[in-house]
Order: sequence, then structure tokens, then C-alpha cells
Amino acid sequence: MPNSDKHLKRTLADPETGLHNTLSLRLELQRMSARAQRYGFPLGLITVTFAPAAEDVMPELGRWLAQGIRSADCLARTGPCELRLLLSHEDVEHAPRVMDRLRGMIEAFNAARGLSAHPEMSLDTELDVDALAGVLTEA
Repeated sequence: MPNSDKHLKRTLADPETGLHNTLSLRLELQRMSARAQRYGFPLGLITVTFAPAAEDVMPELGRWLAQGIRSADCLARTGPCELRLLLSHEDVEHAPRVMDRLRGMIEAFNAARGLSAHPEMSLDTELDVDALAGVLTEA
């Protein structure tokens, strides 16, 4: 891999999890938003926030969750104890199923390690892309 590709990957990835970082999520949001408007498909965003005590397991948990999401979606670590999953083609009807699947994956992670990392989750299917991009810029 050329050095410029390695540098770009380091710039767009969270160093501990290998997931997208906030900058990468913002770029994906802009790209997916333009496609969604052009082709008329919905976008959704799931925010998963863990208690600060979970910070030590976030690298492993992030990698665990990344294995179970669609390649069309974007999982990013946007804070020490926060993950966001940008969903393409998921409307208000289907996105809650994705949240349930994430909860199940987190429960399986907890069970396999004897942990109790229970996050708060929120779903936004009416994305204000400009406002969200502003929030992600501040993060």
C-alpha cells in the first residue's frame, strides 16, 4: 500500500478500533446524503452511548460490532464511549430492527466476556444533514 493510502487510512480511522472516525463519518454522511436525495432512499442514524466505564472495552466492542453490519452502512467511533451507525436505505419502519440487532450483538459481547456494557441508543430517521455535520465538526 503506498504511503499516501496509509496516511489517508490513518486520517479517516479511529486508531483503537479501526472504525471510521468523526471526519470519515462526516464525509460519508455528505456522500450518502447526496445519493439519498438523488435516488430517493432514506437514511438513518443510530447513536450508541456507553457509560464511561466501558471505555476500556470500546476497541474490542467496536471491532465486534463492525463484523455484523452491512458494508453499505458506516459504523464510526465518534467519542470515547460513543458509536454512530449511518444506515442507508433504512426507513423509520426498518431501522428499529437494526437497533434490535445491535442490542443483541452487544448482549452477546457482554455474555462472552462477563461484562455489562448496556448503552443508551437513539435513532434518527429524519436527518438534518447540515445540523448533524455541524455537530460532528464540533466532536
